[in-house]
Amino acid sequence: MNLIMSGMSRINNKENIFLSIFKSICAVCVCGLLLSVGCAVQIGDACTGSQDCDNQTCDTTAPNGYCTSYQCTLNSCSEEAVCVDFEVTQACMLRCSENKDCRERDGYVCRHDYGGIGYCYVPSSSP
Repeated sequence: MNLIMSGMSRINNKENIFLSIFKSICAVCVCGLLLSVGCAVQIGDACTGSQDCDNQTCDTTAPNGYCTSYQCTLNSCSEEAVCVDFEVTQACMLRCSENKDCRERDGYVCRHDYGGIGYCYVPSSSP
């Protein structure tokens, strides 16, 4: 009887190990899926090239790059952005209420001089 119970115990241990591994793999997959959904690139994100910006353009002249869309019109930018006319071009810029909404560590500040709507901008550069 002890031999049979010992054999069953080994089977149960193998099943437990398999289930533990399976649960771990599932947890990693679910977490990865959730992270990828929450990590969509948005206007104002840092970039090194346009490949980092999905269907947008990377302005590499801005500090650490700036994902944007050029030649925008009044309502063509995404919800988190506003179309700003810089005279030579129009660009979607990240909306903000205060400086902390922008990438302050890269020198971006929140400007409110465009019709009262705040947008993130680097004072020494323009798109």
